[in-house]
Amino acid sequence: VRYVGGVPEPDQVLPPAAAARAAIRADLTLIDDAQARLRCADTDIVGNAFRVEVAERLETQHRINRGLSYRIFGEIADPADGPDDPRLPADTKITNLLWSRLRITRGEVRRRFRIAARIRPRRNLTGPPAPPELPETAAAVEDGRIGDDHIKAVTKALDELPAKVAPADREAAERTLVRHASEQDAGFVTALGHAIADHLNPDGNFTDEDRARRRNLV
Repeated sequence: VRYVGGVPEPDQVLPPAAAARAAIRADLTLIDDAQARLRCADTDIVGNAFRVEVAERLETQHRINRGLSYRIFGEIADPADGPDDPRLPADTKITNLLWSRLRITRGEVRRRFRIAARIRPRRNLTGPPAPPELPETAAAVEDGRIGDDHIKAVTKALDELPAKVAPADREAAERTLVRHASEQDAGFVTALGHAIADHLNPDGNFTDEDRARRRNLV
């Protein structure tokens, strides 16, 4: 099938799923081509001020790309939304397939699934998608404002809060942490998380359930 601007010509309209796959592959190819041109670009004469600008753009693009990866991991973990590739054996474990194709450890595969489960909407078999557990974090990841180190600092700070903290206070804590994560490094966010915990739980009281959950945090 021949495409014009990533869209099939009118006389060769594909089924919706096939058209979506073709459009995504076309956009990924455009990104690959642009990166190939960047790798060949002459950066010896541009000056350090411009190199800092480029470094910032590349960092934002890297974060956006990771956010898209979390989106895909989240959708993989959702209830099935259609027929899969018939070439994929029915008994294939998706974790093993990702480990093989991405060449990352199984632990990293599981970590990405855990993060995706918290920052991505979840499909339901009936009804609208469920909103993400951490909506402020989700929006910042999607925009490329925060990276994996920020996500780790934000989620750890929230997970260490005791269960007695009111939902409104927990939501406010997330907003504050994400706002500063968009402006500061992860070390600052970690310190801020400790300050928020001291404010919301000044007596340092934790239930047995809280203590068990904190021991299991990694």
